Amino acid sequence: MTTLTTPLGDLTRSGEVALRILKTLPGTSVMVFDTELRVVMLTGTTHERYGYQSEQVEGTSMVESIAGRPEFAALLPRFREAIQGETAIFSFQMPGSDRWAEIETGPLRDDAGQIVGGVLVSRDVTEGLAAGRALDDAEALFTRVFEDAPTGMAIVSLEGAFLRVNGSVCEITGYPAERLLASTFQEITHPDDLGADLDYLARLTAGEIRNYQLEKRYLCANGEYVWIMLSVSIVRGEDDAPRYYVAQIEDISERKRGERDLRFRAEHDSLTGLINRPRFEKELTERIGPDRRHRRSSALLLLDLDGFKALNDTLGHQAGDRVLQHVAEIVSGRLREQDLFARIGGDEFAALIDDTDETRARGIAHELVELLRSSPVAIGERTVRVTASIGVTPLDAGAGDSATALDSVDQALYRAKSRGRDQVA
Repeated sequence: MTTLTTPLGDLTRSGEVALRILKTLPGTSVMVFDTELRVVMLTGTTHERYGYQSEQVEGTSMVESIAGRPEFAALLPRFREAIQGETAIFSFQMPGSDRWAEIETGPLRDDAGQIVGGVLVSRDVTEGLAAGRALDDAEALFTRVFEDAPTGMAIVSLEGAFLRVNGSVCEITGYPAERLLASTFQEITHPDDLGADLDYLARLTAGEIRNYQLEKRYLCANGEYVWIMLSVSIVRGEDDAPRYYVAQIEDISERKRGERDLRFRAEHDSLTGLINRPRFEKELTERIGPDRRHRRSSALLLLDLDGFKALNDTLGHQAGDRVLQHVAEIVSGRLREQDLFARIGGDEFAALIDDTDETRARGIAHELVELLRSSPVAIGERTVRVTASIGVTPLDAGAGDSATALDSVDQALYRAKSRGRDQVA
């Protein structure tokens, strides 16, 4: 508090201008008192709200005035401290009211520095306190929502540093909060996902979009990646300048696993685990279609089991299923990982052999026929001999589309069957 240095006798002259200014300030009162705690001057507006008029108070003893208003008794020690040279600032709820004042008390000195009285300045701060409480309440509510949210939430700087994270982010990633707050989102984002995320952030910062959502992967503390749904918005200042990002992070690993399982079941044969006909035809189209950049010599094989219907009718469908699994295992063991092998019908299998000419492809087909012939399958107490016929068609620059290739290899298979089966055509 600024200590007044004018003698009380001269106060109405030297302090008059300042006090007039104070009087014009809304919600402010100034009281000057001498060392006997008599009110020398009272000006302003605050005191009038509580039944005190300047002309009634000036010249009276504060001790006597307060004695008639005991609810103000807590102020009396502050007045005495002021004339002892002490200053104080404190909040005071006006009795019988919901209004609050900030009160400042201090000594009044003459030109020689001697204390000749004291000064009290009272400012009504009710609205300010209410606004502060509202802000505190809002902050407390935000903190509860932020910390207790089942979804991960993070405050991120414009450079990508984590400024604040909740417990759900820690659970999703496996990192403690201290580790995350010392890192950036770039450090834990899968390299393949980072570009798209940064592109969205640039558009968000530039004001082109208000928010965005992105499926991406975070590197977890255990070294594995977790799929998340990231939702990001931006907080701007009063000047519309970007301040920070707010990110919501949802663990979608279970959903992704479910999608992978559904996709696998949609594209694979449940009995043998091989890809099915729709997936095979799609892959075949991509490999031999006109849009492929580098055409390589390849061949298409179509394998059909000999006498499979009779086996099913005689031994039952369980026996037939075991034979199909056996064939899938034998052929898969011979083909390379890069070759494409599928079950495309009841007892029909197809293989796309890359980087091979027709002669080598026929050699592979003969090997497969021999392998199946020499590998009987045990079904219960019986041993069943399995044979197959295989059609082969080369896929070169003139192979056409997948439908043409499949029609060609089907004709080749028909020729193998017509020649007595258990052979290649």
